[in-house]
Amino acid sequence: MKIHHISNVNGNFGDELNGWMWRELYPDLFAADDADDGIDFIGIGTILDRHLPKRGLNVVLGSGTGYAPPPDIRDNPAQWCVYGVRGPLTAELLDLPREAVLTDPAILLADHPRWNRSNRSHGEAASGESGNVVFVPHWKSIRFGQWQAACELARIEFVDPCGDARAVIDRIAGARLVIAESMHAAIIADALRVPWVPVVLSREVAPFKWADWAATVGLEYTPLLLSPSSPVEVLRAEVLEHSAFSYISDFGFQARADGGPRELGWSREQLLHDHAQSIGKVGARWRWRASIYAEALLKRLARIAPDTHQRIAPGTYQRYRDQAAAQLIQAADAPSFLSGDAAHRRALQRCQEAVARLAADRREGRLAAWARARTISSPQVRELAQVRVIDTMVRETT
Repeated sequence: MKIHHISNVNGNFGDELNGWMWRELYPDLFAADDADDGIDFIGIGTILDRHLPKRGLNVVLGSGTGYAPPPDIRDNPAQWCVYGVRGPLTAELLDLPREAVLTDPAILLADHPRWNRSNRSHGEAASGESGNVVFVPHWKSIRFGQWQAACELARIEFVDPCGDARAVIDRIAGARLVIAESMHAAIIADALRVPWVPVVLSREVAPFKWADWAATVGLEYTPLLLSPSSPVEVLRAEVLEHSAFSYISDFGFQARADGGPRELGWSREQLLHDHAQSIGKVGARWRWRASIYAEALLKRLARIAPDTHQRIAPGTYQRYRDQAAAQLIQAADAPSFLSGDAAHRRALQRCQEAVARLAADRREGRLAAWARARTISSPQVRELAQVRVIDTMVRETT
C-alpha cells in the first residue's frame, strides 16, 4: 500500500506528516519496504480531489477536500474504499453519510511515544501550563512579511512551518500557547492539549478546511485577522483578491480601525459559497496562469525588499513591523481555543477505530481482493463496489 504524499510544498511540516507518521505509528500496516500492489493510501491533508491516482484502489482515511474539485466517488465506487473523511463539509460535498466523518488524522500524534502526554518530561507543557507562546504562520506567509522580526519584538517564539517536522511538533508540544495561521499547527496543538489561537494573515488561508476540521472536535473557526507586516504583504493582499489562490472573498481585508485584530466568522452557506467560487477560479486556466505569474513577481519583490528597505524606506518597514508585533501580543492575550476532553477523546477514537478496520481488512486480504476486482467487469464486482463506498458497509460483503 503506497502512501500518497504531495510534493512542491517547500517542506511544509503538515504536508510532510504523511511521509513518516503512519509508518512510525503503525509499522506493521505501513511497512517501509511494501511492494506497490496498486493500492494508494490517501491520509492527511486537503488532497481529496480529482487529481488523485486512478491506477488502482484509493483507500481514504481522514483526508479532506477544499482546493480543487472533489472526486466523483459515487460515480466510480470500485476505485474507492473510504474509511472516513476529515469533516462534515467534505462528507457533504462527496455525498457521504455522517458516519463517514472522522477528524484530521494528525490527532493520532497524541498516541506517538515522542509526544504522548504520559511520556513527556516533567518540564514540558503537557497541558499548556508552562513554556513559551509560539507563532506558526502558513508556509507561504513567511515569504512576504516581517513576521519573524515582529515575533522578536513581541517576545513570541517564531516557528518556521517549513522546518524539520518533528522539531516543529516538539516546539508546539512544549508551548503554553500556539498562535496558528498554519492549520496543522492548530490541529497538533489541540491533539497534544496545548491551547491555541487561530489567526489569518492573507486570503490564502482556507476557512472551508479549517471549519471542516474544527466541527469534528466541537469548535467553531473564528480567527483573528492580523494587519500586514510589510508593504509587500499590502500589495499581495490586493493581488490575492483576484487570484486563484484566494479562499476568502466576503469581506474587506482590513483590520479594525483602532489597529486591533478583528474576529472573523463564516456561516455554513458562506463556506460552501466561497469554496465553490475558489474551485471556479482554479478551473479558469487564464486566472490560474496569471496567478502563478503574479505570485512569482511578488516572491521576487519580497526577496529584494529586505535589502532595499534599509536604504529607501526604513521608517515604513519599521511601522509595519511594530504594528504586527502589537497585534501578535493582542492575539496572545485573546481567548484561546482547545477542544473539550470528551470531544477530543471521541475524535481520537474514531480515527483509531478506522485504522483498526483498515488493518483488519488488509490482514485478512480484503484490500488486495478489492484491488484485484478493479480489473474485473462483472455484475457481482460492481455490486460489491457500490456497498463498499464507506467502510461501515464493507461488513455486509464478507
